[in-house]
Amino acid sequence: LRAHLAPAVTDGLISADSTVKFRHDLVLQAARDLLPAAELDGSRLAMARRLGAHDEYEQQAAEQYLPVTGLIGDDDERRTAAALLHRAGRRAARTTNYPAADELLSAADRVLPTGDAADRDAIAVDRHATLFCLSRYTEADQLYHDLASRSPDRLALAAATAVQINSLTQRNECPAAIALGLDTLRRFGITPSADLAADNQRAVLELRDWVAAHGPAYPSRESTDPRIVTVARILQRLLVPTFVVDPDLHAWLVLQAHVLWQNNGVCSPLTGTLGGAIRVTSWLLDDHRIGYLLTGHALRAAREHGYQASAAVAAYQHWMLAAPWFEPLEEVVEGCWQTRDELLAAGDVQIAGWHAARLLVLLLETEDSLETCAEETAAVLAFAERTGNWYARLITLGHRQLIRVLRGQTAGPGSFAGEDFDKTAYLDEIGENSALLAGYHLDRALAALLTDDAAALAEHSAAAMTHREAVRGFYSGALARVTRCLSDPSPATTDARDWLARRAADAPRNFRPLLL
Repeated sequence: LRAHLAPAVTDGLISADSTVKFRHDLVLQAARDLLPAAELDGSRLAMARRLGAHDEYEQQAAEQYLPVTGLIGDDDERRTAAALLHRAGRRAARTTNYPAADELLSAADRVLPTGDAADRDAIAVDRHATLFCLSRYTEADQLYHDLASRSPDRLALAAATAVQINSLTQRNECPAAIALGLDTLRRFGITPSADLAADNQRAVLELRDWVAAHGPAYPSRESTDPRIVTVARILQRLLVPTFVVDPDLHAWLVLQAHVLWQNNGVCSPLTGTLGGAIRVTSWLLDDHRIGYLLTGHALRAAREHGYQASAAVAAYQHWMLAAPWFEPLEEVVEGCWQTRDELLAAGDVQIAGWHAARLLVLLLETEDSLETCAEETAAVLAFAERTGNWYARLITLGHRQLIRVLRGQTAGPGSFAGEDFDKTAYLDEIGENSALLAGYHLDRALAALLTDDAAALAEHSAAAMTHREAVRGFYSGALARVTRCLSDPSPATTDARDWLARRAADAPRNFRPLLL
């Protein structure tokens, strides 16, 4: 063989060390172009069959099958090819190569024989997730509805439902996302009570007493019950839309995760859901420390068990929601940078976008220059637009105007008006989204504060406080209170001052300078 290959090696066309391969893609393409199409396809099919017989060459076999699926006539081979293509598509998705994943999964669906319903559903679930990551929402919606209409196994459908909840939330269709999730939970026998507020208050007091007596002493054993894992995944995916529109339901979801973990052991999505405990304890008890302990425990458990995706989500919640109330902001920002990389590595582009947008307010507190803040804001906005993240895009657009005000790049001191920012259109797009309204008015209040516009400060600090519960847990809630206290030093803001004093007792480095 080496003798036959020697001339090509000498001419630098191929290398023949441990593996025979073309030295350049252009040489490979030229060699392919010399072959008639039918002969090339036949060679690909023959190579796919040979490679497919060896587990270590599965990926290469799938790549050879990909362009010649139409040549496979035997049903057994079609099943083999479909399985190879399916596994290759999943591997591509795990490395966030979603265009390749979609191509492979589409081919797997095409080549699979009619009647292999379970395998077809499994391919559909994975392709649905891939289309979501590609922001091809219309196609993803159609695929989900087709899958649901086939009445597949409820566990398989629930996996796609978790992604569909994300997809709807990404497009600001939170009520639809919540309705879909609650319907799925009902299929598993879990329904919220009629009086959620009262039940949540009772449950959070029990949680507080349990942590006080035992610490976060959750069982470390893993739950292998697929029903528990599926329910936990739906709970986790419902966290964001309920946080936006239904605080009571959001608290109920987190408290359900607490009970499931106590009774059944840990699984990946439970760690991500319990990571939201800080939002519940800070809201219902004004107790950030219990939430900080629980969020930190959820993150450690996720990492100890190797739950990469849920560890990234738990890290987002720990660094963005819990750590600012106890740890120096400079260290929090360092943790946030690492978490962004972890979210991207896990393929969670949705939360990565939210995380990056929420990080901007912390960078304004810790970075050395507005130029650095402006550069990061531009990068976050580009990512949000590229991934179709409506929520992150609007947060970032408002923050970009704040940075421009501070750099003197708007129509006038304190003015948000600019060539590419239409306030009316921006507010129309926000609509009644309370969290985005809180962010917008905080941006305006900070701009007014730093440009000495007392009237605008009074107007926008009051509006930010009106919507403060929508950003409960986030550091921006502290800034909303600061701007309001600076605007109104009367007894009317005593509660806000007392709240800041309690935060300063927990983290004096972060909050004592804000006491007024």
